[in-house]
Amino acid sequence: MIAQEWRIKFPQRDARKNMRDYATAEELKVISALQVLSHYKRISTPRKNC
Repeated sequence: MIAQEWRIKFPQRDARKNMRDYATAEELKVISALQVLSHYKRISTPRKNC
């Protein structure tokens, strides 16, 4: 099920469209994996004191 189908099945008040509305299941898995990697990179990178 792509995001567009999900939103049709479960309507939301905020009807903004994004790339997930047209992504296939495989593309959604890649996007999700990249977001997880990005998150772990952010939390593992030491912050600089300014």
